[in-house]
Amino acid sequence: MSHNKPPKHLGSDVQRLKQKAGWDPAKHVRADAHEQLRGLDQEIKNQKVYAQADSCPACLLAQQESNDPSALCDTHLQQALGF
Repeated sequence: MSHNKPPKHLGSDVQRLKQKAGWDPAKHVRADAHEQLRGLDQEIKNQKVYAQADSCPACLLAQQESNDPSALCDTHLQQALGF
């Protein structure tokens, strides 16, 4: 096989992939950049809130009472929700 030419079946393989849902780059819709930034900002805020919640007695109590390791106290819940 020559290194200068792609294999003959490559074109048909590409066409088959493009027919599968989500594999055609021409039909790919990118997420809005502003939405992506907002999402990343919220993710960072949530990480900070949950890091603080690890040492918050009220959060630990809420987790015990609800049997939910992700439960937050009212203060940290409001922060996580962006209030």
